Amino acid sequence: PAAEYRVVETDYKTYSLVYSCTLFAGLFRTEFAWILSRTTSLDGALVTRLEQKLASYNVNVAAFEGTNHSNCPP
Repeated sequence: PAAEYRVVETDYKTYSLVYSCTLFAGLFRTEFAWILSRTTSLDGALVTRLEQKLASYNVNVAAFEGTNHSNCPP
């Protein structure tokens, strides 16, 4: 099903922080968040800051999974 998402923060060159929360049939909700990058890596301090921002919105950043880019073209 379609879901809305919000760009919480971006610098328009390097990264975007995206969040989505959708209520289904008034019974349950799904919540997603992404830290997106134009490169295969981001500065650790930036990632930490973005995770802290999400945590301030009660997003469980401990459940985040990284993406392995080792088999991706440059």
